[in-house]
Amino acid sequence: MAAVVDNEGIIMKRFAMTLAAMVFGLTPIMATASVGGFPSKPIRIIVPFAPGGTQDILGRMIAPPLANKLGVPVLVENRPGAQALIGLRAIIDAEPDGHVIGFGSPQSHAQLPALLRNKPPFDPVKHFSPIITLAAQQIVMSVHPSVPARNLKEFIEWASVPEGRVIGTTSAGSTAHLTAETLNQAAGTRLRHVPYRTRGNLVTDVVGGHIPVIAEPAPSAAPLIRSGALRPIAVSSPKRSPLFPDVISFKEAGFEDTVFDSWLALFGPAGMPEAVVHRLYETIAEVVRTEDIQKQLRDQGFVSLVLDPDRTRALVIEDSRRYGELLERLGIRQDEAN
Repeated sequence: MAAVVDNEGIIMKRFAMTLAAMVFGLTPIMATASVGGFPSKPIRIIVPFAPGGTQDILGRMIAPPLANKLGVPVLVENRPGAQALIGLRAIIDAEPDGHVIGFGSPQSHAQLPALLRNKPPFDPVKHFSPIITLAAQQIVMSVHPSVPARNLKEFIEWASVPEGRVIGTTSAGSTAHLTAETLNQAAGTRLRHVPYRTRGNLVTDVVGGHIPVIAEPAPSAAPLIRSGALRPIAVSSPKRSPLFPDVISFKEAGFEDTVFDSWLALFGPAGMPEAVVHRLYETIAEVVRTEDIQKQLRDQGFVSLVLDPDRTRALVIEDSRRYGELLERLGIRQDEAN
């Protein structure tokens, strides 16, 4: 599959680098039961975050056409809390019959286990059956309109004062948090991170001017930027975002370490029958490739990226290594989820 944008190219390059590890070090998903009459009841898509985030947007985008193709209701269920652990546990503990699946991303499947490295809550490879990668997204760093900085150069100067500036994200150790920390190292800024339990509270504080800086995925940030509630400063992708063509990328500005691609994928519990995984992959891929969903993805700021179960597993393996090393280097860790 040819790369559509640089985000996909980076992800596919990292996939190729870890393919050997998959072949020699992993056990493939084994079919433990016949596919039978799957699906035989409603399918639940677990979103381990509150409504309004990118996983929620994407889940509700694909649920209606997926229900039409599978012939059963497809329900999106938000299970936020404990930095996604509540929702992830609901996926892990479900019957491995394909009727409960859920979202994962670098934040949940690579960064969270590394963040809690003293007591990892789960194994992102052993405890899940990868089904499909659906899309990629960029991180946008934005400011409240009261901030005098109108571009990245001015922002760096403004954020380098001795007392520092506060930046809010939805989780410690997340891609958004790492965007701020790597910029601190590379540019000498003094961004002080404040993690929020919910995006709703974070947005309220940023729009109200209580927090001057926010970093979050482009699909979530786009409505606030379009309304004038936020001013974009830079994006984490290798090239500028189609949503914000006038906004510079960190890589374009010379900050190579502040480049992050973030994928969104669906997983089931470990032990799902291979035939069920294949049925879900083929059906969801067909839905995502439709003209209507492709248009919605573009309009919302997602990058279309359809990868099969093996490629999705490779992303988890490579990002677990990458973010584990990065969090260790930056000295970011937690004793427990909050």
